[in-house]
Amino acid sequence: MDAGARVSILIVLGPERIRRRSALLALLALLLGASLSPRSAPACEDQGRRCCDYCRMILEDERFGGDLATATSGMLIFDSTECMAAFWITQRGDTTRIRSMRSVDHDRPARPLDARRAWYLRSDSLSSPMGVNLSAYGSAAAARAARRIHGGEILKWNQVVAFILHRWYRDRRP
Repeated sequence: MDAGARVSILIVLGPERIRRRSALLALLALLLGASLSPRSAPACEDQGRRCCDYCRMILEDERFGGDLATATSGMLIFDSTECMAAFWITQRGDTTRIRSMRSVDHDRPARPLDARRAWYLRSDSLSSPMGVNLSAYGSAAAARAARRIHGGEILKWNQVVAFILHRWYRDRRP
């Protein structure tokens, strides 16, 4: 923009309107930048209730979810298997920072399972917090027993990750 054009803009808008407009644009850019930045804060709390470190939803159903211990962030908690798989995907499979990964056993919620060794059932009749409907089991026999009751598809961890990658990240890279 040449000097003549700048003088024309100053005459038409006036210096005060230009300052207000510049301040408004700066504020808008700041708000937009803040809303788009990723959040990796520790689990939130709402009146003492824990929240998922991935989706920020309050943990409400003890039959679903899991936790993951990292070398840098400590213990992260998830309200569903799909949130833990999504976190795994966003780490691009870099397992060097992950010390342990545990899923909640759907049949025995107090008993954590090694997420990489667990068996998962994806069944529309077992509604999980994020709606992908994944539940974890300690053995293939337990997963098959649940499938006889609820129907669905039995998966292993790598299949869960592939499913979430396709379902949640199909049109964009994590």
